[in-house]
Amino acid sequence: MPGDALRALESSLLGALIMAPDTKTALEEAAGVFSPKFLSPVFGFPLWSALEAIASRGENGDLVALVSELTLTGQLENLGGIAAVADLVETCPDITGHVRFARDLARLEGRSQAQHAAKNIYDRIGRGEELNGEIEKLLEITASFHEARKEKTWEEESGSPLLDAPKLAAIKDQPIPYVLDPIAIRGSLTQLHGPPKGGKSVWALYLSVAGAIGQLPEGPLTVTSPLKVLYLGWEDQAPLVARRISAYSAGLGMGWVIPEGITFSYSPDLWLNLKAHTDMLERAISENKFDLVIIDTFSYAHAVDEDRATEIKPVMANLRRVARKTNCAILYIHHRRKSSEGISSTERARGSSAISAAADVVIDWGDRAGSNITPVDVLSKWGRSGQWEVEYLLQEDQSVKWEIRDRERRRGKGQARKQAVWDTLKALHEKEAKPIPGTQLVLAMKDQGLSKTKVYDYLKDLENDGKIKPVPNGNSTTYECL
Repeated sequence: MPGDALRALESSLLGALIMAPDTKTALEEAAGVFSPKFLSPVFGFPLWSALEAIASRGENGDLVALVSELTLTGQLENLGGIAAVADLVETCPDITGHVRFARDLARLEGRSQAQHAAKNIYDRIGRGEELNGEIEKLLEITASFHEARKEKTWEEESGSPLLDAPKLAAIKDQPIPYVLDPIAIRGSLTQLHGPPKGGKSVWALYLSVAGAIGQLPEGPLTVTSPLKVLYLGWEDQAPLVARRISAYSAGLGMGWVIPEGITFSYSPDLWLNLKAHTDMLERAISENKFDLVIIDTFSYAHAVDEDRATEIKPVMANLRRVARKTNCAILYIHHRRKSSEGISSTERARGSSAISAAADVVIDWGDRAGSNITPVDVLSKWGRSGQWEVEYLLQEDQSVKWEIRDRERRRGKGQARKQAVWDTLKALHEKEAKPIPGTQLVLAMKDQGLSKTKVYDYLKDLENDGKIKPVPNGNSTTYECL
């Protein structure tokens, strides 16, 4: 078992070093707590040496560069080929954990050496032989072992690296790593708050589906490639969520399927005020390589008083640390204050302002006032704010489409659609010289992309404008142009 643990840790260390953004720094950090001479001579040490050779040339040792280096030196086949090297990355439980893996290796190696030295002392005494420095050797091993355990870098203790001027200069022009542009960013938090039962959870689930598929309808929100999404929900059980997922997938033209990239967990025991639980979440994200995590609802995921900043701040710090260390985007759904009139969008969330302050993006989900259209305000520390409206469109086959659009653009588009309904109704009315059934108008407008719900909404607007008159006809309603 100790040998198995050593091999597993060695593989994890090598996988994290291959994926490190700065190979030279990562090698130095790992070597600061663990001697590479203890890596297996037939596998681990040749890989370490290859990464050192790459770093010495000022290059970065990603998987492609490492395979190229091993091929040039003739070692690739001896190490098991490309598959064996790639497996180190695929099975690495935390691609940012090279220092932790190195420290754990030092601990296990130190324990193994101490056991070997102790057995040597025992054997020599049993054979009646004089000891010749064996006790001193054992003390030296245990002292170095304890010293390695005590040493921690600033980044390990604080959870944040120290960025000097060259490192800051290197990243100042980096593009913003959006997962969902512009509302979810790798390594950051997004807060979605709104009134209870207002539709924010079903919209967040829709974002999960669209993200997993890698497809969103034209609008201000975009996704460039399929994502791996983890949805943690406490309010709706799995069968209901599965039905909604398939309805949203059908609305996106993918059929009644569950996209492969989406994972759901119902009512997990997750308390973000406990380190063991944040570590558990971090492991789950790293092991499964999730790009986006949605927490629905945030209040279920901790056990502290949200109104007390001293209690909620550590929770938000833990959540930010998980996002940063796993390089994923985390969107948490939160409740709005009971009365939010006269309060800015970022301050409308319930509890301490520390909850909203932790997020890089805040989404204020408005009140839809009995309609299927919700006003949404997006505020971002990265400067990508906007005023949207989100519309829920239930189709005749019970699939669901969503539209997300800028509110200013919507006003002109709505007027054009209402005019199209009026023009079509007027043409039918003049042609047939009688009131036109609403069902007939719905069929006529279907080719223009209007749903049944929207046609009747525009008919109501036209009635309010005094341009048409509804005429009851049995169980249906006909419409007459005035």
